[in-house]
Formats: sequence, C-alpha cells, structure tokens
Amino acid sequence: MLSEILAITKKEFIEVIREPATVLIVLIIFPLSTILLFGYALRFEVKNIDLAIFDGDSSDKSRQLVEEIKKEEDFAVVENIAEANVREKFDHGEIDAAIFVPEGYSEKLGKKEKIVLKIQVDGTEPLALKTLSEKVGGIVNEQNRSAASEALSAAGLEFETQAIEVEKEILFSPELRDQDFFIPGVIGIIVTTISMFLSCLAIVREKEMGTIEAIAAAPVGRLTFILGKMIPCAAIGLAGLGVTSALGIFWFKIPFAGSVLFFIATSFVFILSSLGLGLLFSVFVQNSLQAAFSVTVFLIISIILSGFIFPVSSMPIVVQRILLVFPLTYYMEIVRGILIKGVGYAVLSAETAALAAITVLTLLLSSLGLLRKLG
Repeated sequence: MLSEILAITKKEFIEVIREPATVLIVLIIFPLSTILLFGYALRFEVKNIDLAIFDGDSSDKSRQLVEEIKKEEDFAVVENIAEANVREKFDHGEIDAAIFVPEGYSEKLGKKEKIVLKIQVDGTEPLALKTLSEKVGGIVNEQNRSAASEALSAAGLEFETQAIEVEKEILFSPELRDQDFFIPGVIGIIVTTISMFLSCLAIVREKEMGTIEAIAAAPVGRLTFILGKMIPCAAIGLAGLGVTSALGIFWFKIPFAGSVLFFIATSFVFILSSLGLGLLFSVFVQNSLQAAFSVTVFLIISIILSGFIFPVSSMPIVVQRILLVFPLTYYMEIVRGILIKGVGYAVLSAETAALAAITVLTLLLSSLGLLRKLG
C-alpha cells in the first residue's frame, strides 16, 4: 500500500515538474499577487473623497467651519463649482459629497438657535458616508463647544451646548441598501467569469486532445474556427447576463433607472472584451489546469481592484494606473451608473470608449496569437 502511494506521488511530482508554467502560477504568481494586493491595495477606510462645500453665509464663523473641513486629509475639496451644477457633478462622478452651510449660520450660532447643516452624498459610494459623517460630526461638535465657550465667557453663566443638526440627503440609493451597491458589481463579475473561462477552455481543450494540429491542417479558415468557437461563448455570456440581471431586478429589487438598450449594448461590448481576454490566455497556456489558475488569478486581481468593494480613489496612484487595462473597472462604473444613477452615454462616454478600445485590442491580439499558433 505504502509503496503504491509513493509511486503515485512520485508520478504526480514528475507531471507537475514537466509543466513549469503551472509551477510558476501556483507557487509564485498567485501567492505573490494576492499578498501584494492585500498588503498595498486594499483599504477599508475611504480616502480622497471629492467634496464640494458651499458657504451660504460667508461670515467669519462659517468660513472657520469651511476651513476646518478643508483641513481633513480624507477630503479632496473641489473648488469653483456653482451650486446649481451640483447634481450634474454627481452624475458625472466629479464629486462624492457636498456640504451646504446655510445663510444666517453665524447669527443663529450666536443666538444658540437650531442650525441645519445639509450634506448630500452619492449613494453608490456608501463607504464614503461613514467617513464623511464622522469627520464632519467631529468638526461640528467642536464648533458647538467653541460657541458655548464664548457664550459662557460673555455671560459668566452655565450654558447648554448648541446643537448643530446635520441633515443628510442620499442621492441615487436613499436607503443605502447593500444590495444596491453590490448586485450591479456581481453582474459584471459573473459575466466576465463565464466569458473568460468558456473562451479560454474552448481552445485549451483542443490542445489537450491534440486536435489543434488537425484543425490547423484542415481546410477550415482560421478565423472561421475562432468565430465558431466564440459565438456560443458569447451567447452563453449574454444568457448569464440576462439571468443575473433578472435576479437582481426582480428578486433583490435593484432599481433600473437607465436605458435598457444602452445597458445591453455596453454589456455586449464587455462580454466581447472578456472573450478576448480568455482567448489571449489560451494562446499561452497548454492545459485546463494552467487555464483555470491563470484566469482565476486574473479575475481575483480584477475584482479586488475594480471598485467592487473598495473605492478606486482610495488605492495608491500606481495601482490606479494599472486598473486602466482591466475591463471590469470600466464596466463597474457603467453598470452602476445605468442601473442606480440612471445616466446614459453622455455621462459614461469615457468609460464606454475605454471599454470598446480594450475589446478591440484584446480580440485583435488574441486572434493574431491564435492564427500564428494555427499556422
């Protein structure tokens, strides 16, 4: 029994050693990339919140409040925005939040009257709300204590802490449901996973069975062979899109505020980009194991860095530059913009163009690589 186990173990080790790419992926690339991602890219705290501040009072007290808010390192204050254009800036993703200091702020503070400090937050970035509320709440409390201290000094009497009330208005996802944030991203993850695995394995299986050489010698056009392989994959990808979208909308009650046609069109482009990536991987891998590990590693990196959970703006600049080559990063913005915000091509033109460019590039490179392999 023991000798048989040792013999099989030896055989398996030899098989693994014969595939250096598998060893490289399993023992180096996957562990190293995962450790680096968790060590450098992932942040639970939200940084670089693009914040607009509107001072409707323009008094010394209101300016003091604004300056205190600007000092917060987690806020990137966006200047020169007209109050009338706030909603447009939210639609284009140019700001994540806005704070409105009301007229009469200083006078009411001196009289210890109720003050409503209004905050608008993009509901598609719920992690920003917690940070914003905590930071602004601390600044407001300090303003309250300062006003009370001045009143005490002036009157020499006991005082009650002035209450500045913060009124929050959540745009796009008023209830801040987790499903509204996660489900649109899950749609993209499922679609790209299906498309990449199917397209990659469609070619790799031919290599494993040894039929790729027969196909190369057959009187079948190379592009015809590739298209014949990809059309079923695209159809299944679209079916997966339909199933996941239906579940999200009808079961989880995800809002669908945008254009159905624009959603289908951009999703189809995204599926093509995923098929192109799968084909590109199939050029370099030799068997299903290599294909599975390669695609899985790529998907893990893509999911983590796409903004699915953690805001892209909170990641290091170097990582943000790397994200430019990941289709899921653009599709995450597109699907959330269409479903939750209800925006269209006018707002998402840059993301759509980038996704289309990646699609053309991946399909071109993968097709050229396969044509070379097929001779």
